[in-house]
Amino acid sequence: MKRTFRLALGIGLLVFAFVACSDDDPNEGGSDADAGSGGVSSSGGASSGGGGASSGGSSSGGSSSGGSSGGGSSGASSSSSGGELEDASAEDASTDDDASTDASIEDASVGDAGTDAEVDAGPTCDGNPGACAEDVGAYQLVGTCGSLGILPPGFTLTAGQKPLPVGTSVLVIGSGIANIGVFSVTGGTASVTVLSGTSRLITLTAALPAGATMAMRTTLNITNAFTLNAVTSLPADYVGTGAKSAGTVSSTLILCSST
Repeated sequence: MKRTFRLALGIGLLVFAFVACSDDDPNEGGSDADAGSGGVSSSGGASSGGGGASSGGSSSGGSSSGGSSGGGSSGASSSSSGGELEDASAEDASTDDDASTDASIEDASVGDAGTDAEVDAGPTCDGNPGACAEDVGAYQLVGTCGSLGILPPGFTLTAGQKPLPVGTSVLVIGSGIANIGVFSVTGGTASVTVLSGTSRLITLTAALPAGATMAMRTTLNITNAFTLNAVTSLPADYVGTGAKSAGTVSSTLILCSST
């Protein structure tokens, strides 16, 4: 009996303790729940905060994703734009090359045209040397007997419509006498070269103006018998249309004639 009583007492104590524990658990559970609630609230706040943070993170993530997407799009756009710019540059370069080529071709064409113009513009000398020469007009070379005791014999050279150029020469050749004397020049500038006792070469060292007259006289006296023949030569590329290019002086001791 005692054992049974003790056993029953023990079971009763255990039941009581269990019941007591069960009674305390709801309150404690409530407190814990409150605490849990508070915790949850806190947690909720934290969660909210965290959620906000998470949302913020998500937003940020979204932004990041958006940024990434945007960056990707921008990158793609930049790449596309870069490609378009490269294409445009290539096209511009191609256009510049084409323009340069066209300009070179045009310049070459202009150069050829200029060359053709220069070739076609000038006269041709084939079979007609005078076509390329400058015409100085009708200059005159005339012999003169002078005046006995006043002016010695010789020649006069008168320029035509244009000046006689430097290099124009008069060759004088005498006959009937051993020496044709010493020639002097007035009215112009020329050199006198003694080729022999009976020949002289008189050359203009300055142009003889249009219409001007240069006299070339010798120290011979018309009381002597002699003949002087003179001929004029123009430099290359000059002609004298209508010119009288030769003259003579002839003395026979009694008479003197000249042409």
